Amino acid sequence: MRFRWAAIVPIVACLGLLLVAPFHAVAYFSTPDGADSATAPLARVYAPALREELPGAFGFGEPHDVYVAYGRVTSVLIAAFALGLLPLREAHAPLTTRLQRWGFGLAIFGNTFVGLGAIVEYYTPFLDLAFVALALPGLLSTIVGYTVLGAALVRTRVVPRALAWLFAVSGPSIIALTALLGHIPFGFSLFGLTWLWAGVWLLRR
Repeated sequence: MRFRWAAIVPIVACLGLLLVAPFHAVAYFSTPDGADSATAPLARVYAPALREELPGAFGFGEPHDVYVAYGRVTSVLIAAFALGLLPLREAHAPLTTRLQRWGFGLAIFGNTFVGLGAIVEYYTPFLDLAFVALALPGLLSTIVGYTVLGAALVRTRVVPRALAWLFAVSGPSIIALTALLGHIPFGFSLFGLTWLWAGVWLLRR
């Protein structure tokens, strides 16, 4: 496959996101906008523990600056997952049904725009505008797109059946995990783990 090399990208992105996203979330809770999110069920558990065990991870600047610093990492990692769609599309048979075309189309659009929006958020002064104009539409498209993509993969059996179902639930899981963990990038945890498995499978096939 021409794009087999790209399968390594979501693997690295997943590992990086699982490492950095908790710190990004806790940094967000320290800002005025994020204080309410610290009451999320699981945030009450991991946030105090991280602050107590690793205070230096949040003390290298003003709360907003620390939040942006971690956001510059997680934004790139979330954007990187889109590259995994290249070898996945290449491994797939020709797109013969509307479900397949919509699944890949929405997943590509959503993953690209949620990543682009996140990068613009943290690398420009337009944090709030970029979220509303780019990241939010991209996030919604990602949730719907990966659900449709997973359903298409279940039917075509291109990937292992359990992996196809994980793709189908990985989009909606962003909503559920964000509600539990208190922050959107951390909410991509199952999404990232799905891509970790997919990346390994694509490299080995």
